[in-house]
Formats: sequence, structure tokens, C-alpha cells
Amino acid sequence: MIVSAHADAESEVKSAVNRYFEVWSAQDMKAYAGCFHSDAVILYVGSDGRLIRSMLAPFVESQRLAHAGSQAPMKEVPTRIQIQTSDQFASALVHWELTTAKDVKRGVDVFSFIKQGKDWKIAALVFGDEH
Repeated sequence: MIVSAHADAESEVKSAVNRYFEVWSAQDMKAYAGCFHSDAVILYVGSDGRLIRSMLAPFVESQRLAHAGSQAPMKEVPTRIQIQTSDQFASALVHWELTTAKDVKRGVDVFSFIKQGKDWKIAALVFGDEH
């Protein structure tokens, strides 16, 4: 039973990860914000290793502006997903590719999820480009 419960949780978290990328690529910022816990923290790791922290509302707005300023629709897709779960918490290490009008970038997202009712919400996101 425990194995089944963790398998179900892993499947649910994988769905939450895929939804995160799908709604971002569709520029649905309301649904994108809905992927996060209302008190989520977002950290960007710069190429120099510096951390830049953002709260949810400013982060979602920055993503909306990035889409608005793009010459062509941007699409971000997960290329590899590794998930660990417990009853209430989960983590996901996700490698991704971002296709823009100019190039393809690769990076990594590290998600910390918390279970809220039937949904898995992002409590923290740490991300950066691969170098």
C-alpha cells in the first residue's frame, strides 16, 4: 500500500510539473500562478552563483513581461524529471529546454512541492541556466 501511495504521489507531482511547463508556454499566467503556493519563494541562480530571490506576484509578472517582449512565442519543455515524494512533501529536479526566437537554452529547475488538499503546489523553486 505504501508503494502504491508513493507511486500515486509521484504521478501527481509529475502531472503538476508538466502543467507548470504547459501553462507557462501557453502564456496562461493565471494558471501559471495557480501552480504555486500563495507564499512560494522563487530563487534564480545567476551565472556567478548569486541568488536572486522573488516572491510569487513579482515573479509571475516578470514571466508575463518576458512573454510580451518576446519576438516569437517561447516554449519551455521538461527533458528529464526526477521526483521524490512523501505524504505531504515532494521534490522534483527538472532539466528543461527553452526555445525562443533566437536560440534554445537549457537549464534546471528544482521544485519543492507541498500537498494542499488534492493538489501539489510549488512551495519553492530554484532555477538557473545550464552552463
